[in-house]
Amino acid sequence: MIAIDARIDYYNSLHPADYGLLQSLTLKQSVLPELWRGLDITILLSSPSSSTLLCLEFSGVKDLRIGSIRGLMQYRFEMRSIRNEQLEGLHYKVTEAEHDVFSFMCKDFTAEVRES
Repeated sequence: MIAIDARIDYYNSLHPADYGLLQSLTLKQSVLPELWRGLDITILLSSPSSSTLLCLEFSGVKDLRIGSIRGLMQYRFEMRSIRNEQLEGLHYKVTEAEHDVFSFMCKDFTAEVRES
């Protein structure tokens, strides 16, 4: 049985295939041990055919893997719910499917289209 996840459905409704050019990648974390909850990642993807950006924000990121980023390539991010796997509050597995560049698990994510 496939679980329905409103965040993943909303992300897919934004037509992420229309975006994919990596404009920016930001990593942040708290350096205070008592406040550390994993990394926070923001990824901005631009569209080759419009002036809008797809902004992806991930919180509570763990097990981050970044491969070789090779310039102006189209990156495709896929989100999968892992809530049923009971992994210490991690709810999503995120992968970049086209070139196998990014892979991580996170507690939460948001996605929005905004003007560049």
